[in-house]
Amino acid sequence: MSGTIHATPPSASGGVDVSLQGGYDSNLFLLVASSPDSPTYRRYSGWFIRVDPTGTAALAGDTLRIDLRADADIRQTFGSGSLFLEDVQLALVRPELGPIDLRIALTGGRFDATVDEGLRFSSAGLLLQAGWHLFERWRFGAFYRLTARWFGAPAQIGVDRDFAQDGQLRVGLGLAPGAEVAASAGYLHLRSASDGASTTPGIGTAVDRLWGGLDGLYGWAPRTTLSASGWTGAMRSDVAGTDLQVGGAAACSVRWLDNLEVLARYDFMLDRGGASSTTGGFQRQVVMVGLAWREATASRAAKPLPEGGRGEGSQTALGKVRFSLRAPGASSVTVVGSWNAWASGLPEQSLRRTPDRDLWEVSLDLPPGAHRYRFVRDGVAQRPPDAERYRRDDFGGEDGVIDVSP
Repeated sequence: MSGTIHATPPSASGGVDVSLQGGYDSNLFLLVASSPDSPTYRRYSGWFIRVDPTGTAALAGDTLRIDLRADADIRQTFGSGSLFLEDVQLALVRPELGPIDLRIALTGGRFDATVDEGLRFSSAGLLLQAGWHLFERWRFGAFYRLTARWFGAPAQIGVDRDFAQDGQLRVGLGLAPGAEVAASAGYLHLRSASDGASTTPGIGTAVDRLWGGLDGLYGWAPRTTLSASGWTGAMRSDVAGTDLQVGGAAACSVRWLDNLEVLARYDFMLDRGGASSTTGGFQRQVVMVGLAWREATASRAAKPLPEGGRGEGSQTALGKVRFSLRAPGASSVTVVGSWNAWASGLPEQSLRRTPDRDLWEVSLDLPPGAHRYRFVRDGVAQRPPDAERYRRDDFGGEDGVIDVSP
């Protein structure tokens, strides 16, 4: 006899992230220029302060979620004015399509620099993102993005608009709880256009870039995460020829309080310019330290507790964590999480029916720290409906988070 699956009312959630950072950048305007040969490049190396507030809102149903994200990146330099980067993204997320998560998003943005009206543009685009969870420790991800930009002073910089396509493939392997290595490959294809109003000679119209790299993540302690990456690639433009490039990054994040993190990061890039490059190559180094504060809220329809006061969600007591899910008609329910690199198929992680036949539960011994988790119902991954809080994953979905005290 088959059971009936009852649809739950949509749930609303929201979050705010605010980071305050300071640091040194040896080539700041490579943020908006492909290289020093680009007409949108301006020379600046020096200290800066960065404020980056981000707000998110979501409305989630049983199988679809609508996300709205707004970000404002403000950088005050000591010698080259202020930079304002604004970005808005409206996304439709399908996080539970078997082992695949899908995300389709419309994007819009604006950039402005007080030092030069030529460094002003508006942008719009489309983003397609997918993630696969096919094996016990393997994660696969891909994205493809289209972006168009319109510049505020085309006669000054020689470019009226440009159009970019970029994409990336990533394969990650979980080595141990809290540890992962991954290989990535990506490309960028950029084309610029002018309406003929410019008098600037030698402006390129085409840039292509290919790269590949490795990155790793390690949870050194319950509250400390270390990461590092390295990559190499080639960039070709119709003006500067082909450049060979190498780069990398190293970062450390320490969770100080429940919602506060201390961050430190170093990035570098070295470029060996082609024979026709006007710069003969370039480099960039960035050092940043700062704080990040994150707060999430959620509102859900009230659910009556079954007899005995047992409700779904996750609770900690007496050294154990109890996971429970209301799943009418399900034949099997398991829980997977970051405490063992998302291992699946483990009998101890299978939930069992309670006397309330629609409620499933299991109790696990977990190490201290913050752990991400999801339920798997009849082979289909499911976002925990009543987690203490949520964190966005690498593929546009959300994992539940449970804090286990030492």
